[in-house]
Amino acid sequence: MTDELMDDELLAPPGAETPDPQRTPDATDWHFSHGFADARQAVRIWVDEDTRHLRKVRLSPRWRDRLEGRSLTDAFAEAFFGANIRFGESTNLEIPTTAEQEPDFDGTLDELQDRAAELGDRLVELEARAPEDVRWADFDGEQVRYTGSGGRVRVTLSLVGLTEQVDFDKEWLASAGADEIGAHVLAAHTKAYERYVPPTFVPGEREELAAVFMRVAAAIEKTLSKGIA
Repeated sequence: MTDELMDDELLAPPGAETPDPQRTPDATDWHFSHGFADARQAVRIWVDEDTRHLRKVRLSPRWRDRLEGRSLTDAFAEAFFGANIRFGESTNLEIPTTAEQEPDFDGTLDELQDRAAELGDRLVELEARAPEDVRWADFDGEQVRYTGSGGRVRVTLSLVGLTEQVDFDKEWLASAGADEIGAHVLAAHTKAYERYVPPTFVPGEREELAAVFMRVAAAIEKTLSKGIA
């Protein structure tokens, strides 16, 4: 068996068939169980389909030769980039759905309609502003950086909880084995996930105005239902 096929077997999940060296891979052949690799097949990762958390890591026994002087950090970045692209945007940045608003404005129907008209004028004014003069909605949160294993591996999770970077202690990396590196990377990720807090959605001016308008509209509907003018 060639070194290349041996590496492929070590990178593939247990029980996977040995790939046919004469067969040209096709993009449609990809399956989730195949994981995500860097361009030079030095690193392969598997992530959970729902949480996107790293659950398995394998490095080629010849990862140093395969990288040809390029960094292992870049190889992991390529692998995680492939996983993130496959899954699309993170659910940690979803805007919360607006619940049905309870009416909390008192007054006659005329007063409520005047209030709605005032809100409409404010929306027109808001639309006329330059983008830099508008307070836009945003997400409030922080990256997570965890350094484990005596400083050997550092994992950085992005605002949405996805792996942004994996850094290594160069002195340790110079003699570390493939299995050892994979184990440390997985352990550091586990600790980083424990520290991650999803970002909080912070409404902007448009969202705040819309929320007030919905409450006024609910109050108008309630007033009309009672037949009070």
